[in-house]
Amino acid sequence: MHERTQRGIARLIFVLCCAAPTLLTLFFVVVSWTPWYHHRVCRAMEQQLSEDTGLVVRIGDFQRLRRVALAFGPTFALAGAVAIGGFGL
Repeated sequence: MHERTQRGIARLIFVLCCAAPTLLTLFFVVVSWTPWYHHRVCRAMEQQLSEDTGLVVRIGDFQRLRRVALAFGPTFALAGAVAIGGFGL
């Protein structure tokens, strides 16, 4: 094989095996730091917990999870609140 062909193949292998997976990983990390992704994850967790418990669940902050409020569905009467890591709501 010609030296120029070998270099071209080596570059292609580098891009496919090293650079592309690294860029893909960085892309997913950056996307997961965005506010809209954070909001989407919070809403998905609230939806799943609401389906599992039959209560209306509202999560204040997903990363620190300081306050979680639970309410009955039809009346939205407060069923309970959970404060994690704090002394009050």
